[in-house]
Amino acid sequence: MAGRSEARGSETPTFVVRLWLEEGRQSAPSWRGRVKHVQGDRQAYFRTLDELRSFVEQVSGVVGPPAAPAPETARHSDEDKPQ
Repeated sequence: MAGRSEARGSETPTFVVRLWLEEGRQSAPSWRGRVKHVQGDRQAYFRTLDELRSFVEQVSGVVGPPAAPAPETARHSDEDKPQ
């Protein structure tokens, strides 16, 4: 049985996302990106996942699930390691 996305075939919007780390002159490096809609000629540059999400939703016409809260930063120290 074909899955939902397979059944839609070429109607399924496809995007290519390119990410890179941009060095700040007086600030910390930050992630940047470009998203391109494969079936059309639309593209956008973004600095946040919210900007990426907004573009994908606008072009596809599909509103995704709510964004998950950011996970807590993992602690990496020797005191956390079992002895």
